[in-house]
Amino acid sequence: MGVMAYRRGSKVITHQIERELTDALESETATRLAEQIAAIEGWTRDAMAILADPQGLLSSAIATAKTLKGWASRERRLVRAHCAWVDSNVQNMVGHMPIALERARAAWALLNWARQPWKCAVLAKAPPGVAEL
Repeated sequence: MGVMAYRRGSKVITHQIERELTDALESETATRLAEQIAAIEGWTRDAMAILADPQGLLSSAIATAKTLKGWASRERRLVRAHCAWVDSNVQNMVGHMPIALERARAAWALLNWARQPWKCAVLAKAPPGVAEL
């Protein structure tokens, strides 16, 4: 009886320690994920602001790009990604992350295509995983 009680006690203690470590890791992961989502969404806001109201040399490049053949398909991709982003649940960070990343990639693709031949500072500041190579 004493050995069995010792083993049960050891299992309980092991599970408690494991639960504490798992909770700590999940907390760190959630914090890191929230920071990544905030960076991606901040960058996407900046990119979409440039697309909506371009300034300087980009204004003529984007105005010209809107008349070209590839604009509509890239804009549709961005609109679909934005609609999915609006419908996603922000509380579910694991499910929200790929949707926010797809929206950022769509904005990057449209802005990168439309800005030719000019450089755009926002594109250089894209978070990791956004820039399509």
